[in-house]
Amino acid sequence: MRCKCRFCGSVARITSSNEISLEVTHLYCQCTNPKCNAVTVRDNSYSHCLRPPIDDIDTLFLDRFNSMGKEQQQQLLRQMTGNNTPLN
Repeated sequence: MRCKCRFCGSVARITSSNEISLEVTHLYCQCTNPKCNAVTVRDNSYSHCLRPPIDDIDTLFLDRFNSMGKEQQQQLLRQMTGNNTPLN
């Protein structure tokens, strides 16, 4: 990964990193412009999730399913299987 030098706008390369937490990492960047050669620290942080891991989706579904009443559970199962007969 590369970034721009905030001083001269040239390409800066990441020379090392330091994980502060699961959500924040300090990136040590050095400008590739020999006339600038600035070294800076940037924060790389977690923002948000666009799609949770599959295991999380399964857990969310099971939690929601278990919170439903028996009739709602049976109705959902009938819809999922394409079966319109009541489940015993």
